Amino acid sequence: MQQLLGLPRAQAVAVLKRLVEGASPFARDNLGVQLVEVGLSAGQDRSYRAEPDAPRGRTDCGTVREDMTIRLPFKDLFIGNPELPCMHGGVVAALLDHTAGFAAWAALPSLKYRLSTVNLRVDYVAPARCVDHIAIGTLVHAGNKIITAEAIVFPEDDPQQLVGLARGTFAVNKLPESMSVQDFVGPL
Repeated sequence: MQQLLGLPRAQAVAVLKRLVEGASPFARDNLGVQLVEVGLSAGQDRSYRAEPDAPRGRTDCGTVREDMTIRLPFKDLFIGNPELPCMHGGVVAALLDHTAGFAAWAALPSLKYRLSTVNLRVDYVAPARCVDHIAIGTLVHAGNKIITAEAIVFPEDDPQQLVGLARGTFAVNKLPESMSVQDFVGPL
C-alpha cells in the first residue's frame, strides 16, 4: 500500500485536504482555497516548470514526488487594480506560497513535522484576470532540514496563460513534544 506522510494514501490525502483548506485562518477565511488533486500526474502542461526534465515519480533521495493542485475561487476582495481589472499580486504570491508549501509538505515523512517558509521567489508573468485560478505545486528537492518546491498559477479557464511562478524553500521543523499531531491536524 502506498504511503504519504507516513499514512495510507487515502487517509493522507484527506489530512492534506483539511490542512490546505483549513489549517491557516488566512487561507480558509480570506483565500478560500480548495484542494483539487494530489498525485503524480496532477496538473496540465509542464512547460513552465523551472526544471521541466526533472524525473517524475521520485526525487534523487527517494521521496515520492507528488503534485498539489489547488483552486482559488475569485472574490472581489482580490482586485488590486480596478482599472485593468486584475488581482493583487499579493493574492497571487500567497496562492503560490500555499501551493508550493503543501507540495513540500507532502514530502514529509510523517505528520510529526511541519514546515515554515524560508524563502519565496515569485515571478509575475501576466496580470491575474478576475476569474478563478489554479495553482500547481511540485516538489523539487526534499532534504532532512530543507525542502524546495515550485508552483505555477494560471486562470482556470485558460491553462496556457501563465500568470506567475514561484520557487519556495521551506524549513522542516519537528512538532514540539507538548503538541500532538491531532492538535495540529485534527482527528485522524
